Amino acid sequence: MRTRNIIMNSSNSLKVKNNMDKLYIALYDTIFSPKDVIEILGVSPNTATKYINKFKELGLLEQIKGIGQSKYKFNNE
Repeated sequence: MRTRNIIMNSSNSLKVKNNMDKLYIALYDTIFSPKDVIEILGVSPNTATKYINKFKELGLLEQIKGIGQSKYKFNNE
């Protein structure tokens, strides 16, 4: 719940907040890549990277090393 509050209280637009919340709900307990973001939101690779960067800026995401490039998971605290 803490993560969703951080997303909703961020300075992003409502549309971006809603998309971030949608991504969190879909991916909160998985290791994922930008490709998953593309599939869930139907966005371009560039936009998927922007969403990942927004999560990182909020301190909600960590990169997973050792299982390929561009793998991430949420910091579910």
